[in-house]
Amino acid sequence: MTSQETIQTNIKKRKIHKLCNIIFLIFLILVSIYCTYKSIYYGWDIDESYQLTMAYRYLQGDRLFKTMWAVHQSSVVFSLPFMYLFFKFSTTTAGVVIYMRICGTIVQLCASIYGYHVFRKYINRIPALVLVSMFYNFTPKFIQSLEFCFCAYIFFFVLICAFMNFLKTKKSIDLFVAGIAMACCVLSYPTLIILFLYFFFLILFSKKMGEGYISKKNLCYFIGGISLVALFFLILVFKDVTLKEFFRNLPYIYSDRDHSTSIWYKNHKLFSGLWDVCNEILLVVIPLSIIHLIARHFKKEKIDRIVRTIMCVFVIAGCVFLGLYYYHDVMNAQHLSINWVIFYIVFIICFMLIFYRKHHKIHLLNYYAVFPSIIFVLATSWISDLDIYANFGLLLPGLLVGFIDLHNEIEEDVITHQKLSKGIEMFLIIFAFTGIILGRIFFVRMTAVQPVTTINTDFYDVGIGPAKDIDVTRMEHIQYHDKAQAILNHVDPDDTILYIGGDTYLYMLAGTKVGAHTCISTPNFDSVILKYYEFYPEKIPDAIIIDTYYYSLEDVLAMPDFGDYVKENYDINAENIEESAYTIIIYRK
Repeated sequence: MTSQETIQTNIKKRKIHKLCNIIFLIFLILVSIYCTYKSIYYGWDIDESYQLTMAYRYLQGDRLFKTMWAVHQSSVVFSLPFMYLFFKFSTTTAGVVIYMRICGTIVQLCASIYGYHVFRKYINRIPALVLVSMFYNFTPKFIQSLEFCFCAYIFFFVLICAFMNFLKTKKSIDLFVAGIAMACCVLSYPTLIILFLYFFFLILFSKKMGEGYISKKNLCYFIGGISLVALFFLILVFKDVTLKEFFRNLPYIYSDRDHSTSIWYKNHKLFSGLWDVCNEILLVVIPLSIIHLIARHFKKEKIDRIVRTIMCVFVIAGCVFLGLYYYHDVMNAQHLSINWVIFYIVFIICFMLIFYRKHHKIHLLNYYAVFPSIIFVLATSWISDLDIYANFGLLLPGLLVGFIDLHNEIEEDVITHQKLSKGIEMFLIIFAFTGIILGRIFFVRMTAVQPVTTINTDFYDVGIGPAKDIDVTRMEHIQYHDKAQAILNHVDPDDTILYIGGDTYLYMLAGTKVGAHTCISTPNFDSVILKYYEFYPEKIPDAIIIDTYYYSLEDVLAMPDFGDYVKENYDINAENIEESAYTIIIYRK
């Protein structure tokens, strides 16, 4: 072949490669658009309801750590500005959920663009796009609004991207951004203060890690970003509440049974979950460890190739098993298997990085991105009322950086078999990408009924109220309309109401005032709410709405302390009770 023919062949290959990239980019955009549409217009979740109701009641006049005793209330600062803008141009709450989901999508898109900007400094354009698309098309609880877990996920991603950017540019502004993101993580989940301590000591002693460390001088920029957010939050809180009120109310705020702050309880729950996880991954650890030991013992190329082949088979077998598990969950409308997909791939990547670094130090990317993602999961699990399995999805930001580190390590591995290594890497990326996209397409978050998927469910437009234009299941649609009509027909908009149930969006429905210490979706009605009424008698409700999907009137009257309060102060005579299929409304005497 002549040199001219070679040039022509290379030009043709480049054109084909460029065309393939364009086709793939179009595919990525179209899939993301559909996934975005579905996440905005389908499904309804009680945690989303809880978050939006917190912002709503703040705009009504309730104040943080004063008349709001919700355990996640610090996260309201993220949804509040968007909610404020909505009510600037609207006199009702109709459609507020769609609006807030669009705002959440824009925030996630901005974080994705920033992530792509950072990732491009480590890997090529197409791999960076694939990784960022995984971040954009995944939310830990399939909730698109600015809910506390969603916000923690977004800000944690920004946090590790800021550190990654600093490791390349050495610009102090990146550490300032990291500090802002770190503070926002803590406001989303207060237990993420553990993550701050990790980064603080990491930077403090990072000189021992060699070239590329962050100096103690630069620590000031990180602390500066945190201080800016902390100052803003403290001003927001203490402009309305005195120190005496703050410290008086604090024990009650963090006494919620489902989110108990008992150290013994939290440690027991977390370590029990970790023990179960360790038992379940033992079948993965043992064979991979044997493979690793064999690889370290034999230096010959042939043995090395055999070991890598065995590892490849093991990885594929694990993914096939998880794929079948995933398919089973899709057919049975469960969504936790996507968390296991992410967890398994993180584990395999960590092992592969150890395997390839037999003679290398741990890269700084692991210290500033991968390891923190593990702490991130542990810290959120510590405060959450869910078990650790439900939080595995929060590993995704660390997973993406792990892919970057693994890719670069394989590229530098010019001595051994790159093709097999790249094959494993490509397989894992495709597996993770497919799982995330399919999860976004098929799964719908529904907590008032059993989990559902788009392939086996008929959906109905809600039509009215905060969730206007959202498609839900038939049962959810019936319940929503029954509860909405009961409130609109029998509750005065000027009334203060107490809703006993999980769907706290009902507070927003008729513009009523909130007569509850918390609007969490799993409220506890006991002596705490009585103490709340003692401190703030103006919050005593004119009407109590009992959601019979969750409680009966007998259940409420049997509640310790609170049941006696209801019997004494509310008319429970059957003739004076308003009752529908899913609600019971009783009025103050």
